[in-house]
Amino acid sequence: MASARTISKTSRKVSIATSPRPHPSSDRPSGVVYFWAALGVGIVALFINNVVRWSLSEDFVRSDPGPDPYPYLAILRGTEALSCTIFILLGTRTLILPWLRTGVPSLDGKLFLGGVSASTLDILFAVFQPT
Repeated sequence: MASARTISKTSRKVSIATSPRPHPSSDRPSGVVYFWAALGVGIVALFINNVVRWSLSEDFVRSDPGPDPYPYLAILRGTEALSCTIFILLGTRTLILPWLRTGVPSLDGKLFLGGVSASTLDILFAVFQPT
């Protein structure tokens, strides 16, 4: 049974129901959080390992910019700027703002993360051709 406190301010009374004991899930640590934290640490460690090994190898040279004519290069840079702007706006509007407002990511934010992950994996599969 929940206990009740009464807070009076001038002529109004407000009742707040409080629980006599803490929520049962706060007694034990969450295994899911530890799993994702360990996965994140592993991914960051792999990334750092790859960047350090690549930067110390003989392949760490400036790439050839290619023979793009100037008009096409301007179109390419405009497309890149537009893509980055849309990415930032969508990420802010669908993921960051709802997460700050409610404390959990919205469905649209989760779909945004899935789309970003899928587009990245699509490019990686095209480059490495694992099949």
